[in-house]
Amino acid sequence: MKLMTRMQGWLGRKDASPGLSESDLYALLAGGGTKSGASVTFTTALQVAAVLACVKVIAEDIGKVPFKLYQTVENNGLRQRKLATAHPLFRVLALQPNFWQTSQEFREYMTACAVLSHGGYAYISRNRAGAVQELLPIHPSRMSVTQHADYALVYTATATDGSKQSFKREDIFHLKGLSLDGFLST
Repeated sequence: MKLMTRMQGWLGRKDASPGLSESDLYALLAGGGTKSGASVTFTTALQVAAVLACVKVIAEDIGKVPFKLYQTVENNGLRQRKLATAHPLFRVLALQPNFWQTSQEFREYMTACAVLSHGGYAYISRNRAGAVQELLPIHPSRMSVTQHADYALVYTATATDGSKQSFKREDIFHLKGLSLDGFLST
C-alpha cells in the first residue's frame, strides 16, 4: 500500500502523500544519491540480486536475438527485402563488432549500459575511405553528452589517464537509456 501511495505521488496524483519529486526521481534513476545519502551507481546497483537478475534477463534476451542487416532490392518492379551479407556493416553488426567481442556480447554490454545508466556508447572506428571497421565500447562513466543551442550533440570521452576527447554525433553509436526529456538520456 505504501508503494502504491508513493507511486501515485510520483505520477502527480493529488490524493497521494508526497513522494519523490521529479528531480529526486531523475537523480535516483540517473545514478545520483538517494534520500538516505547512499550513492547508486552502475556497480552498486548490480550488487543487488534483483537488479542483476533483471539486467541479465533484458541484456541476454536482446543479445541472443540474431542481428540481421537487410537491404531493399527491386525485383521485377517489386521492392523486396534481402539479407545484406555483402554489405560492409554486416560483419561488424551481425558477426564481430571489434576484435574481442562477438555481436551477442557487444549487444548485451550495450543493453546493460543503457538499462543501468544514461546509455551505451561505442566509438565508430572507420577506415580512410570512411567505411565502418569496428565499434569500440566506451564505459558510460567515461562519457558525457552536451547539447548545443543548435541541438547538435557533442560526446566527450575521458581516457584512463584523464585526458578528454570530444566526438561529433556521427562518430559515436549511442544506445540511449531512459530519457526524461525525450531527447537526451543523461
